[in-house]
Amino acid sequence: MGPGNFWCDGMSGFPMITFFIILVTVFVMVGWWCFGGPWRRYPGAYDHKNRETETPLEIVERRYAKGEISKQEFEQIKKDLSL
Repeated sequence: MGPGNFWCDGMSGFPMITFFIILVTVFVMVGWWCFGGPWRRYPGAYDHKNRETETPLEIVERRYAKGEISKQEFEQIKKDLSL
């Protein structure tokens, strides 16, 4: 096996290169789909600081505004948080 047979006469190297190109393309597409590409820039969509700065009272108020909890539950939770 000399230097001329590095790609096994050139034909078996083509599927390896094609597989590598497909793998890189899929990796880039999945990355853009999950993390947003240049055309999917939503302000604050991937900003985790917004979630960290939200206080427990703000979370309860948001849940009450959405209708996830009743007025009685809201008042009880608010009372518990003020202690």
